[in-house]
Amino acid sequence: MSSTVSKAQATRSHILRQAAIVFNRQGFAGTSMSDLMQATGLQKGGVYNHFKSKDELALATYDAVLAELNSRYRQVLRRDR
Repeated sequence: MSSTVSKAQATRSHILRQAAIVFNRQGFAGTSMSDLMQATGLQKGGVYNHFKSKDELALATYDAVLAELNSRYRQVLRRDR
């Protein structure tokens, strides 16, 4: 069961990483679900299994990017003490 969970988490992370690249390059309005499927190498069901819509994926991508930036920022602050 844990390998299924970790595979699902890995797939979700992969989708988020690729979506961030596509949204950054093309913007939200200029990005279609087909663009996201092509970038991730997944079929429609593979993306929709993790995210209900492009809107939900965009918000999750935004949250993931902010979390990464926050983590890096905190590392710099700890290092500079």
